[in-house]
Amino acid sequence: MITPPTELTDFVDRLVKLIFDPCEVWWIGSGAAGKQNPKDYDLLVKGCPLGTCERLAGQPPLEKGSRFDLLVEIGPDKYRAPWPTDDRAPKHLGGDPAWKWTQSSPSRAEYTGEGGKRCPSIRLHPQP
Repeated sequence: MITPPTELTDFVDRLVKLIFDPCEVWWIGSGAAGKQNPKDYDLLVKGCPLGTCERLAGQPPLEKGSRFDLLVEIGPDKYRAPWPTDDRAPKHLGGDPAWKWTQSSPSRAEYTGEGGKRCPSIRLHPQP
């Protein structure tokens, strides 16, 4: 089992307090796949009320020059970044039949990444 680094869990704690509404926060990307020392952390926020992304976008980012790339659900299988970090980070995700989010347990899911590759995801909040 992959243990999320403290800097990631601390960021998620601050994010959940800022969102305030019930939501799920999933760790996606290379870190969730087990890559050691990822250059950044990719997070997906699901199950929050519509308008959450816009509300977050109206506030300053939790961290300037952040290592955290955040995508927030804006509709069924559609996500957008409230605080785009730079050109390498996706500004949106989903809305494509190839996306295919599949939750296999309360704490694990997979999605289709670039090139059709199945990528793991780990739920960080709420704790399963």
